[in-house]
Amino acid sequence: MILQVMGLVRNILGIEPIKPYEHKGRNEIMIRSGQRQVINFFLSYGIPKGRKAGTVHVPKQILESRDETITKAFLRGLFSTDGCFSFQIDRSPRAEIQVKSEKLRDDFVYLAGRLGFLFRSYLYLPPRGKNKAPLQVAYTTQTKQVVRWMEEIGSIKDSHIEHYNHWKKIIETKRN
Repeated sequence: MILQVMGLVRNILGIEPIKPYEHKGRNEIMIRSGQRQVINFFLSYGIPKGRKAGTVHVPKQILESRDETITKAFLRGLFSTDGCFSFQIDRSPRAEIQVKSEKLRDDFVYLAGRLGFLFRSYLYLPPRGKNKAPLQVAYTTQTKQVVRWMEEIGSIKDSHIEHYNHWKKIIETKRN
């Protein structure tokens, strides 16, 4: 995923990305740039400078696009960064995103719905931990929907792909 994002930075933004910064023990990586052309690129899509986790939304250019390739690419990117594929034995698999912005969650549900996916949504209040900020969750647990999601939209995140392939092997083994 890191290599793909760095490739996008090179090809779309036209700059050489700074070596990603890895947060120790937090399972996240940050790629940053303060170059004017990068800032202007994101501003042109309505993404403001500064803290935006609670106010960010899907850019109108994506919401208004009728090109399924663009819609799927956006959903894949959002799912890759803020999504999760999970399963428990003898239960339906689950595809979900968790974000701080209600508008982003609702835009995600809308875009997924245009492609025929049914995601439910709710507000989750974490009971403990450092971050007690509410999370906006969208999810589906309908097996056919989850499989279609992972096959058609998918993820570029290695752990999503590995979990999904592991689940498929378990299901296939149960059938035989």
